[in-house]
Amino acid sequence: MIEVVCPECGVEGLFRQDDLSLYSQIRCEACGSTLEVVEESPLQLEIAEDDLPSDDDEYDEDDDDI
Repeated sequence: MIEVVCPECGVEGLFRQDDLSLYSQIRCEACGSTLEVVEESPLQLEIAEDDLPSDDDEYDEDDDDI
C-alpha cells in the first residue's frame, strides 16, 4: 500500500500500487474528489478534469424567461 495526499483536501489515504499507474484515477474517500496520476516518479496527483463543474452545472440566465 502507498500513502498519498489528496491535493484537494490534504487528507492522506492508502492505495494499492496497482491503482496508481500513470493516468489512472482514484477517488479521495475524505472529500470525494476524483484524482488522476499525472506523474509516477515521484508520484504526483491532480484533480481529474471529470471532477470539474460542467457547463450544465452553471446558471443559465435564459432559464428565467419562462
